[in-house]
Amino acid sequence: MRANLMSSQTEINLDSGLLEQIPGLPEPGKKPLFNAENLTITNDGRLFVTGSLAVYEIVRDGDKRYRQQEIPIIAPDVPRNCFMNGITAQGGSLYLACSHIHKGEDSLFPSLFGDVRQIEQNWLGFLLLIFAQSIYKVDSYILRASLENQNPQFTDGIKLPGKCFANGLDGDGKGNLYVANSLASFIKNPSFFKASLSSSGEIAQIEPLAFSSPNQDTPNGLKVRGEYVYYTCLHWLPVMTASLKRVKIDGKDGGAGKAEVVYQSLFSIFDDFDITDNGFVIANIMNIPDRGAGSLQFVTNEGNLKGIFRNKGLNSPSSVKVVKKNSPYPDFLKGGDLVITEKGRHCASRFRPNEEWRRWLVESPT
Repeated sequence: MRANLMSSQTEINLDSGLLEQIPGLPEPGKKPLFNAENLTITNDGRLFVTGSLAVYEIVRDGDKRYRQQEIPIIAPDVPRNCFMNGITAQGGSLYLACSHIHKGEDSLFPSLFGDVRQIEQNWLGFLLLIFAQSIYKVDSYILRASLENQNPQFTDGIKLPGKCFANGLDGDGKGNLYVANSLASFIKNPSFFKASLSSSGEIAQIEPLAFSSPNQDTPNGLKVRGEYVYYTCLHWLPVMTASLKRVKIDGKDGGAGKAEVVYQSLFSIFDDFDITDNGFVIANIMNIPDRGAGSLQFVTNEGNLKGIFRNKGLNSPSSVKVVKKNSPYPDFLKGGDLVITEKGRHCASRFRPNEEWRRWLVESPT
């Protein structure tokens, strides 16, 4: 299937490359990765993906064939029926943000939903999830798995304080993880938490990361780059607006400054994103102009829209990752490829752009 990456100004067909599902996995219609949510790629090329029901590593299984291998949760006192959300690899460890909705426990609505995780997260499912988060007790955890094991398991972790739906997750490379709380504006809880790691990678403690001024954002995707935490969020009023923002981390006390807008789009919902030296690639999971199908938006460091990737095979992209270098098997992932999770097709897909866009994605500005 040929794909088009279009200029935001002229909609010129750049004949940019090929969109395809990761080879060897089940067909999209079989929902191999239900409510595909997030992904991360390790420095040595291992690919991990999350859906609302499970976490998988995509492993080589024969010549140019791959399969999903589940990463189980065995950490004590952590419910097994969590939403699997943000994921990141730092050093020799894999970290997962997961959330458990206590459906019906001490609630006036004990039979309102079935398993909330199994509701397809389209427009209706998105609204039902927000409703469930508001009426039920919600707990969140950050879990760790050692990557020294070829069959990793989430063996330990820490519970986040208060009512929190842990979503975006990333590390600063200095022994800290940052977590986005997608319930923040509903419950007046902190928008972010910071987890400190021990020298062995275990999660030592977690604390709120407060804004210096009141914050009404509900963060979703999150990345750390240099002195800034970048995040996506959505505001419904006065006009439905999706934003990519950033907050400068205060090195003195670990707090944060005032949020700055990097880029905004009307009638859209930004989920996760990735950062390159030249800008940002944002997974626009739902937007009214595209009739809900979604797109990838390419944004410069100056906050200008450089291009939009739309394709009839792309359905509700929830996260995107730029492959920085060739994996051990170039038939799997090459530097400049984009790996995408799609909620609409319940799968992970791969987009191979042309050389012009590949250079923009992986090379530093001249």
